[in-house]
Amino acid sequence: MKETRFYHSKPKYLYEILNNPRVTICGIYDEEKEIMSFGISVCSTKDQFIKRIGREIAQNRAENKPYMKITSSKKDIGSTFIKFAVALEDIVVNMKKQLRLDGNL
Repeated sequence: MKETRFYHSKPKYLYEILNNPRVTICGIYDEEKEIMSFGISVCSTKDQFIKRIGREIAQNRAENKPYMKITSSKKDIGSTFIKFAVALEDIVVNMKKQLRLDGNL
């Protein structure tokens, strides 16, 4: 059996809304294999963020071309998912910031 979870980044300040991309992360946990696959969707700051579209893209990526896979027991999956989702969000946002600073975005 597979269990799917989603995480959506939430900007706290107007500056973050205008300058940071919105990120959707999907984690699909395979109980048999005890593996969670992660997919990431990034919405440009120039586009309107729509959760449904972010979920569709992130889930498709988790199923077909995961950004990463981790092993975890069923009892720890909730806290493990949140921990990795927040870390992946930080990676994506910092990568986008660095690209802007380098003039590549």
